[in-house]
Amino acid sequence: MNGLGSEDDFFAELLAIEPDDVVTLIGDAANFLRIKRTARAPGAELDTGVLRCLSEGIRDFADWYAACGIEEPATAECVADLERLRVMLDDALGAPITGRALARLLLQEPPACCHGSHVRFKVWQNKGKWQTAACEAGFAKARGEQLCAAAKAIYDRCSDAYQSFKANIAAAALARFVGEFDSLTALYADYKRQAALLDFDDLLHHARNLLLRDPGVRQALARRYPRVLVDEFQDTDPLQAEILWLLCGEGAEDEPWTARRLRPGSLFLVGDPKQAIYRFRGADVDTYLEAKRALPAQDPGNIIEDHGKLPFPGPDPRLCQ
Repeated sequence: MNGLGSEDDFFAELLAIEPDDVVTLIGDAANFLRIKRTARAPGAELDTGVLRCLSEGIRDFADWYAACGIEEPATAECVADLERLRVMLDDALGAPITGRALARLLLQEPPACCHGSHVRFKVWQNKGKWQTAACEAGFAKARGEQLCAAAKAIYDRCSDAYQSFKANIAAAALARFVGEFDSLTALYADYKRQAALLDFDDLLHHARNLLLRDPGVRQALARRYPRVLVDEFQDTDPLQAEILWLLCGEGAEDEPWTARRLRPGSLFLVGDPKQAIYRFRGADVDTYLEAKRALPAQDPGNIIEDHGKLPFPGPDPRLCQ
């Protein structure tokens, strides 16, 4: 991780704010990146212009309210709450964007004017309150309506700026979060090289890459293993399924494995999606369903559904080619 033990340690800063949720998130992301080794987050950085736009919008709102000449409690409360956010934004703008600053901006408590998990503010509905405040201050209701409309215009601009802020901070945080795994991945890869080791995932990836890139290897193995039977196919992960289609099928290297045409009689699959138990290891019942969708495209008779009428114990859909 970057800057371990410093303010730039993004994982540590996230954990300090929301430890339970972040531990789960790190575990899920690590497992996903283990399976999808080439996955990367879209490149994004925190745009200080977006932060500045929101800060200036909130300042304009506060300045307008201070100069409007009438006190309206609901608007005053909204302005004060947004000012709390502006202080955080200005602190971030006045210093380097470290992991700590990014974590605090990401996990900051939303303004009270936000509606649940929505990033836009609630609809401005203070017309009656402004009319009452105008009357109490010795003005006509029309004056209250005018001020309410002016407040709404500034409030809506703040809402737009906040929406842009949330989108930018989320993109920047995702890029930083995924990037934090790079050094860990490199450290683990270096350890395996020095110890001359391959883990289970390495074996699968190397096998897939060899089959994908070398037609001679595919042909030689196809001759050696002209018939392949796979039981418990519902516990197959996407990489294992791709290896099977490379071994038993034909097609271009750049097309998805489900588009490869299997040689007749080369692959027999047995599986029951209701019995999937290896999700923790990367198995994905969606892989079973993808295979099931791919087979009828070649021949509708490739799938045999067992609903208790065949001499097999229990429901056991069989896929075959």
